[in-house]
Amino acid sequence: MLSEHSSSNILKVFLAYASERGLDAARLLRQCGLGRDTGEGWQLPSNLPKIAQLFALAASELRDDSVGLQVALHKSGRRGGPIANLTSRAPTLREALRTYIRFLPATTSPLRMELDAAGARTACTLSFAIDTETQWQFVDFEVTRLVEWVRAMLGDDDWVPVRIDFAHARPRKNAIYKATLGSRLHFAAKATRVVFDNATLERRIPSSDSENFRELLSKAEASMQAGLTAQRILRDAEAIVSDQLPHAKATGEALAAALLVSQRTLQRILYIQGTSFRGLVDGVRKRRAEELLLRSDLSMTEIAFQLGYGDLSAFSRAARVWFGQSPRSLRRQKRLK
Repeated sequence: MLSEHSSSNILKVFLAYASERGLDAARLLRQCGLGRDTGEGWQLPSNLPKIAQLFALAASELRDDSVGLQVALHKSGRRGGPIANLTSRAPTLREALRTYIRFLPATTSPLRMELDAAGARTACTLSFAIDTETQWQFVDFEVTRLVEWVRAMLGDDDWVPVRIDFAHARPRKNAIYKATLGSRLHFAAKATRVVFDNATLERRIPSSDSENFRELLSKAEASMQAGLTAQRILRDAEAIVSDQLPHAKATGEALAAALLVSQRTLQRILYIQGTSFRGLVDGVRKRRAEELLLRSDLSMTEIAFQLGYGDLSAFSRAARVWFGQSPRSLRRQKRLK
């Protein structure tokens, strides 16, 4: 439904930004345990925290705290999508913002928002399912996207919030923050929030269309329910595959039976979530391999067995694709740090 918040879309924007800044994106992706392919497997919920890690690595390499903000502003991410189309038909900015927040659970974004009105102002608090102390570039990314979304809704490129609070410390170079988000910025706050005045929230959206909005909203609600069901099945599928791997029972037929759905239904759900059975198994194996290599003393042969490989060479070939090095090298490298 809300493809603008999908992990694959965020990756595409990051790759375009990384190319312009001269970053070795392939190496950074490997460091995060990710692949460059923006399609298969990228919608898996368990990959989401690695996006934040990717932003943090880029910021460290560039020595630039504003990576998240700059990625959010990148031209490749300014295309419209379902959420922009739906909210642009809302009668007021307040209704558009409520709709924006309402459909976040249907996305794979680690972001959640909550509105809290107090007097003449309303605060939009942002919370994240990531380590925001060390990976706060992703926080800046989402805050900037929210501000840019409001500007697009109002048709006002100069709009700035009443105040923006960041839970993280003040960045070393904050001039770009003020130039982009306004001067009323507060750092090391108790929470990350964007504060609106109520008069702004009651402003009419220039492209509003109440009848079309109600029609799109009805379709979006149906789509969200289907999406939430698909996400639940996908999470269950990952857990089942992880259990099946050591017993060499990870087949599409066995997985569908365990989920109590037909194989065709399973294929359709995986397709909707941006993956396939092969991509699902490969993603589970990659995450399990990293976990066993870094947090266990199992031998390479034992790990290969746990991942459902018939021999060590097959596991070694897969590890080189996932991590760009042999499993022994990865274990040695991580333990030396």
